[in-house]
Amino acid sequence: MIFRWTIGSTNANGLDCLMESIKSFQRFYPDNEYYLFFNQIERKVLSRFEKLNLKIIDQNNFIDDYKIKPKTGYQVHWKLYPTRVDISKHEIFIDNDLIIIKKVNEIDLFIQNNNYNLIYQGLNNAYGKFNELIPNGLRINTGIFGFKPNFDIKEEINNIKYWEGYFDEQGLISYALSKSEYYIIPLTSI
Repeated sequence: MIFRWTIGSTNANGLDCLMESIKSFQRFYPDNEYYLFFNQIERKVLSRFEKLNLKIIDQNNFIDDYKIKPKTGYQVHWKLYPTRVDISKHEIFIDNDLIIIKKVNEIDLFIQNNNYNLIYQGLNNAYGKFNELIPNGLRINTGIFGFKPNFDIKEEINNIKYWEGYFDEQGLISYALSKSEYYIIPLTSI
């Protein structure tokens, strides 16, 4: 099982929040693989994270993985570089400001089943240029989502001509996951 975070240019509060997010998932989901990807920030800023049980990786090593590049200054698109650490495993992407205080039932179900992806219920529809492609009534927030083993959206990413706006990453992931079977984490769980 892989848990991963992405951090870019931020302040001390953002780094503190990221630290708490990582610790909370390590506490409730121990003995897994943890990754911290970074971009638009100096590695030395992340030195305090080296005491945690995680691999810290520069995302610039993956910038040529797709036809398009993430925009400088945008943080959201970077979480897809690389798309997968290990496609043969369950992999959960987590926003830096997401801290859990107990195990999440839907994460446990996701880990136990190789046929379902994982999505998080959103408050509203915010999918950028993907708005028309998401099923009516489905509200997804990509603050946390998970890919089942062998789920690959690289082709979807390569079919994008450009990142039009802030919500395009959320729209792309929501579109790809809405076409699959999934568990949905309700807003009341996180």
